[in-house]
Amino acid sequence: MKWKWNFTLIELLIVVSIIAILAGMLLPALNSAREQAKSIRCLSQEKQIGLAFNMYVSDYKGYFPSWRTYADGADCPVYIEGGYWHVGLARLGYARNKIFVCNLKNKEKYSQLNADGTPSAFNGYGYNYGGIGGAALINGGYASYSRPAHINELKKISGVYLVMDTIRSVSGEDCGSLILYWGNDKSVGIPDAARHSGKVNILYGDGRASSMKINNPANPYLTIKGWGTEVSKHFDCWTGGRLADDHN
Repeated sequence: MKWKWNFTLIELLIVVSIIAILAGMLLPALNSAREQAKSIRCLSQEKQIGLAFNMYVSDYKGYFPSWRTYADGADCPVYIEGGYWHVGLARLGYARNKIFVCNLKNKEKYSQLNADGTPSAFNGYGYNYGGIGGAALINGGYASYSRPAHINELKKISGVYLVMDTIRSVSGEDCGSLILYWGNDKSVGIPDAARHSGKVNILYGDGRASSMKINNPANPYLTIKGWGTEVSKHFDCWTGGRLADDHN
């Protein structure tokens, strides 16, 4: 004997309402899982960048790559293949081009590849050029540009920022930045606290990558610590302990 169910309009509306309620309950969880997956992929890419740095340092007698080519440096010229650190790591075969593009819906807003698939000047991650990549630090003092850090100079390598999610403002539009500025200045690269639900993914000098929750996304340096010329702001998370007066 076959049963035939006939839904009344009210019953149908009740079913639709229940489905809508369940969807409303599940969508936030699905969105959260999607964002978490993006963050995990980003962390994976940063770890791959860390491996690229490690191979470069091994091949170049312990020196980190220069953040960019700067022939008229204040104390000595610096050079990197392709003109920028991330382009050099890709061209020299240490990294794949796409790892510098964060997995974002609007990729061109943060990071770009050239038409031939090579990294452009903008990418989703900024390099700590002040403490590691060859700017501002030399012989315990400050200069416009100098050589990159040597691994033996980093007394606190496990805690030093090497690369992190970064954004900068150019002509009023946000786009990726190849550098990471260590002070509160939006005209150059700053930590991007909006990309992964209020967290910044950070690659440290020892190759590990982890997320840091930013308490105030409008000023990420309150959490990450902004480095400055005054002694009270010589944080070793930026310098790796290269300065005698560095502190936590």
